[in-house]
Amino acid sequence: MELKENTLNNVPEGTVIFEVGMVADHICAVLKGSVLMSAAGIRHIVKSGSMFGIADAYNGSYRCEYKAMENALLYVFSVKGEDGMKLFLEKYVDYRGISVASMSRLT
Repeated sequence: MELKENTLNNVPEGTVIFEVGMVADHICAVLKGSVLMSAAGIRHIVKSGSMFGIADAYNGSYRCEYKAMENALLYVFSVKGEDGMKLFLEKYVDYRGISVASMSRLT
């Protein structure tokens, strides 16, 4: 799916947002709905109020498939380049906590 950066994106139910192996140059905040994160038999539901793609951005490629479980509203952030996550955390100070909290839900 082609996402628009730094704005809201409506994602219909069943849409694959990111596929395994794609370059991880975006992270998303789920504002409405939910997203299924799956890989190698592992499934996790990312609910409204959480973010996804953060660990993938550090890795450089998406290690999971992300698919809208229901109609979802996402805000998409660009994290392109080697320093993408560092720049994101510097620019969007208010999102530091939610990004850490979203990561902690996966462990």
